Amino acid sequence: MLSVQRFKFAADTVLDLSKTSYVVQSHAPSTVLSAAALRGLPADVIAQSASAPQRLIAEVLLRQPRPLLGVAARAPFLADTASDSAVNSVAVSSFPHHVSEIERAYRPLFAELHDGGVPEWLGMMLLYELSVLLKREPRLKTRLAGVTPEVRAEFIRFIRDALKRLPEEWILGIRFPNLSIEARNLMLALRDPEGEARTFPSGQVRVARFDQKQSSLLVRYFFSGSLPREEFRVGGRAVEPIAAKTKSVALLQQDIYFERLVWLPAASWLQVELNGQRQDLVKGAFEKPDYQLSRSDIMGYFSAESDVSPVPGREAPRIRRRRGQRKSGPSEQERLWAYAFADRQVRRFSQAWIFMDRVNMAQDNAEHMYRFVVGHDKNVNAWFVLDRSSADWGRLSREGFNLVAFGSREHHALFLHAAHVISSHLSPEVISPIPIGFYPGKQRPWKTTFLQHGVTKDDMSHWLNQRSIDALITATPAEYESFVGDRTPYVVTSKEVALTGFPRHDALLEKRQNAIEAGAVDIVLVAPTWRDDLLKPKAELGLLRELVDDFSSTPYAREWSAVLSDSELIAAARRVGCRVVFLPHPNMQDAVDQFALPKGVEVVRYEDGDIQKLLARTRVLITDYSSLAFEAGVVSSPVVYLQSDRAHVFSGKHTYSPGYYDYVEHGFGPVVESVDAVAAAVAELLDGGAASDVYAPEPYATRIAETFVRRDGLCCQGVYDTVKRLDEPLRFHYEQETS
Repeated sequence: MLSVQRFKFAADTVLDLSKTSYVVQSHAPSTVLSAAALRGLPADVIAQSASAPQRLIAEVLLRQPRPLLGVAARAPFLADTASDSAVNSVAVSSFPHHVSEIERAYRPLFAELHDGGVPEWLGMMLLYELSVLLKREPRLKTRLAGVTPEVRAEFIRFIRDALKRLPEEWILGIRFPNLSIEARNLMLALRDPEGEARTFPSGQVRVARFDQKQSSLLVRYFFSGSLPREEFRVGGRAVEPIAAKTKSVALLQQDIYFERLVWLPAASWLQVELNGQRQDLVKGAFEKPDYQLSRSDIMGYFSAESDVSPVPGREAPRIRRRRGQRKSGPSEQERLWAYAFADRQVRRFSQAWIFMDRVNMAQDNAEHMYRFVVGHDKNVNAWFVLDRSSADWGRLSREGFNLVAFGSREHHALFLHAAHVISSHLSPEVISPIPIGFYPGKQRPWKTTFLQHGVTKDDMSHWLNQRSIDALITATPAEYESFVGDRTPYVVTSKEVALTGFPRHDALLEKRQNAIEAGAVDIVLVAPTWRDDLLKPKAELGLLRELVDDFSSTPYAREWSAVLSDSELIAAARRVGCRVVFLPHPNMQDAVDQFALPKGVEVVRYEDGDIQKLLARTRVLITDYSSLAFEAGVVSSPVVYLQSDRAHVFSGKHTYSPGYYDYVEHGFGPVVESVDAVAAAVAELLDGGAASDVYAPEPYATRIAETFVRRDGLCCQGVYDTVKRLDEPLRFHYEQETS
């Protein structure tokens, strides 16, 4: 509240909320109430003041002749985060509390005003609370966040009833910072009867993206109810979409309304009709609608100046300084441009394909893809970006990779000339090493291909929808459908998503066959994934996160130490000639010394060598939620999933949200909840067949076969073809005209 509504503390003053309803005050720790104002309030209001402070403040204001708010601009404020209201504490872990607090505070308030109108300032209080919740909810690490289905249903019923009592104009006119189009439309849709079809004032058909190389454009619009009858015309002739999908916009896993995404040819002038009505077309990405304009809005728009003057061709761009701006030596941007657009760098980096895995590590899809491209197309100007201190640098250098050091001037210059960025990660340091303003015309010239670093089985839409992706590589049909299917939460379509398999799987299958022929499938691999709440926040872009100080005492460390030291597990492995190997996740490698490891259990880090050789020799994999289980599936090894902390992981403490994948129904082995059960499950898998049997038993063998339809050694070729198509115009055809 304090940060978002900071403007109201500009001066010592008294505000009449009936005239300044856009000012919201529901933050109890920054509110001082007199004893006289509290007299006569119902006992339950006082009793619930800690858990529902909004109601206390509103009840006091409703009992005054005028709703006056005195503002002290220079009053000291010491925040007690332990008792702060949920308005300021809507962290992922407190999301269930925020939901219940809104209902506890506003349901009785609106009930009291049943016979009279709701004051605008009170309506704005509720809308503000909802805007905070709706802004946070799509990006939550889990949309459930501990809220039961019954609580979700009751909350949505209450919000629907409350919004019906507020004029639509209030929702259209609210100007809370960073309130998205989706959140505003969600309020409007909740206000309508369920299932009612409507268009939204902010829902014009927008031409949101233009793909010049593929001669196509993306149009987007919002709707509720049933899908409108669509007709698209290019050059006056009806055309079929190149790709299209309907994306769900949900609140607490309940679909409220929808967004339509349609890729169309850009061959001529465009016309869109919905339900027989021609639509206005608006260019550009969705922005906050200007239902109200302040003087500063108008002045800021019409006096805006461009910082960069783009120059066609390959000449070094010119920087235009604002009038009166003094020059005190070349800026960082000018120095980079002087270097990058020198003839030598233009020749070196022109139309480059940039490959990258992690900042400090290769060995993933990008490395395998680089190797394939260099070996199959000599015309591609391929470069691999990696931190020079990485253990993989020397290995790749000896192999002949065109390496560029991460963070170097060469690295930044390379991005100014790139045609493609092909990476297994989409972290800012990978795809945004230089600010957007450093690019001529403030436009990145390259196409992004996201190779992924694991099969997406959970809902990652809150993260992925914020990225601009031209091609997204998938490995299984279910994963592909989870991205492109109707009413899924992703903003990508079949135009952007390709089912090719992962590049690294080609090499993995070959290494597996070599291990089988050598009789060397002899490892029980223990490889749990990481936990977000066991790492401190990132200190600086490009740096790894550090472990929390008390890591060794956490349930995670204790449980996996118990697995690794389990004598029954070690004995079961030895009976069939296997050894136990611990592979910590790259984010948890610094924790190895804090695990209790008995003699005979080996530790292998990603930086120690070829992890694929380790996977190729794996007889059984023990993990929890890691996508590494899919690597085991590729080579038909069974998996044991230890998931004793499932409620914790999916309560917002980690980066996962439940998706389409069910470990019990779709997994490649048993799901257990205790250390003892791990040893028993591994023993059954190892002792159940012949000593030479290195494949998963039924029903897991059938699941693996149905999951991986691309185990033909042609994954790299499929990805290469996908990237090449990004530079080619898409084919389309006109619909048959009907008389």
